Amino acid sequence: MPFRLFKKHGDNLNRPFDEVRFVSIDLETSGLDPKRNGILAIGAVVVKEREIKLSEVFHVLVKPEGIFDEKSSFVHGITPADVEDKPSFKEVAPSLLSFIDGGVLVGYNIGFDLSFLNEFLKRHGMPTLRGGALDLLPLTYGVMIKLGMDPVVLKMDYQALMGKMGLDTLADILSMPILRRHSSIGDAFTAAFILLKLLFLAKLAGCKSLGDLFELVREGERHAKRIDVLSAIACGF
Repeated sequence: MPFRLFKKHGDNLNRPFDEVRFVSIDLETSGLDPKRNGILAIGAVVVKEREIKLSEVFHVLVKPEGIFDEKSSFVHGITPADVEDKPSFKEVAPSLLSFIDGGVLVGYNIGFDLSFLNEFLKRHGMPTLRGGALDLLPLTYGVMIKLGMDPVVLKMDYQALMGKMGLDTLADILSMPILRRHSSIGDAFTAAFILLKLLFLAKLAGCKSLGDLFELVREGERHAKRIDVLSAIACGF
């Protein structure tokens, strides 16, 4: 099966981000460990030319493999009975890979979603996702630092230190709508709205290319690491 994600290197970095096909993606899972738990739902929506493409939406419930931690149902509301007769990940993976083909994946804590996707893609002998992906939290940090919006950065720092930073908190900080929280398609749309706001602000900050966005993410990650250190020190007192 031919498959590619938009790569982080080469000429692609110079491509204007208005021309890039972003895929906002979110999963609901039956636990937190991709080795033990499974995927319950996948939601994805395309953002291109600074618009959410309502004609390009992917949403599916999945019969999970592994252990179903019933505590997870209190988060996403999906029960074992809801997915008992749904297709397996192996059955839905080809259409998912086709949907995200050539795109840049975007999400909140995107590493979590990628860890599950790659675990099950590898388990079923399919190509794993190795291209570039944008995490919204460090991207937001990077954009706000670039714009010199210190009050927003401080507000984010406070929420992070208090352990309250999440997709809904980020949407609230950026005055973006929250759709069906803890549903895969709702969170994918919420993340897409956040991305639209960040692309607008990045443009105001003089950023134009995909490479500029990845540089903002790196700057945000450097800042976030300092907050992690502060949080660890605070927990020690």
